[in-house]
Amino acid sequence: MLNMLRGTIAWTPETLRRVLGPDPVRSALEYLLETVEEPPDRNCSCHIHPPCSDCQMYEGLRDAIAGAKAALTATEPP
Repeated sequence: MLNMLRGTIAWTPETLRRVLGPDPVRSALEYLLETVEEPPDRNCSCHIHPPCSDCQMYEGLRDAIAGAKAALTATEPP
């Protein structure tokens, strides 16, 4: 649903509460994971020439995605 709304809403606090529901942080993380493209498989060559371009381009995104997934898993409703 949120994908359909992308670019069409002014994201005010009130709008966020209405669209994201009772757990806005969880909804925001789910939206992030729906809209951000997964980075390619790791192809690190830091052992040859650190820091490698793979780490420079994708490591932060990989960490953010892993953190979002871990947070969602840890806070799943029973």
